[in-house]
Amino acid sequence: MYDIIYKLQGWRLRFTKMEYMDFSNNNIKVIPMIRDYGMTVKETKSVGIIDMRRNKIISLTKGMIDSFSTHEYVKVDISENPFLCDCGIIEVMEYLSSKTMPKAYDYLGSLECVNPSNVRGRHLLSLSPTELNCNKETVINFPIVVLSIITITLFIITMLTLIYFRDMIKVKCIF
Repeated sequence: MYDIIYKLQGWRLRFTKMEYMDFSNNNIKVIPMIRDYGMTVKETKSVGIIDMRRNKIISLTKGMIDSFSTHEYVKVDISENPFLCDCGIIEVMEYLSSKTMPKAYDYLGSLECVNPSNVRGRHLLSLSPTELNCNKETVINFPIVVLSIITITLFIITMLTLIYFRDMIKVKCIF
């Protein structure tokens, strides 16, 4: 069953009358990109459900949740998975609290955390960054770090070049 979900990406195009796919209780660890082809299939009037409950999905991303928000004819149920609620989940929490999701995805706000143990059993949207030991002041801004490293490297190269060619520079300055 693990590989089948990847092979059935266009299932609403090929099986227009199928309304339910049960992938629950498997060892699925990653949610594949699930597209909603229902809009292109004229015969589709019902919502197709992909049941991915009780698997081993531990991470959520804003991109996954965002793809769900565009679904009209497909509902993906990822509840009852062992979600890891760490600093990486903050973006998902902020997104869920600010975005209006389709009614079928109301359950996303009540997803429960399994790890770490201090937030086990808590709903995703009831957490705060402090409870997750994520302080925004301590988060390193990646572009600033990269720009700083590049600037320091260029400065060092310039200084070494000036030191190496100092005699030539003196000669050029005299004439």
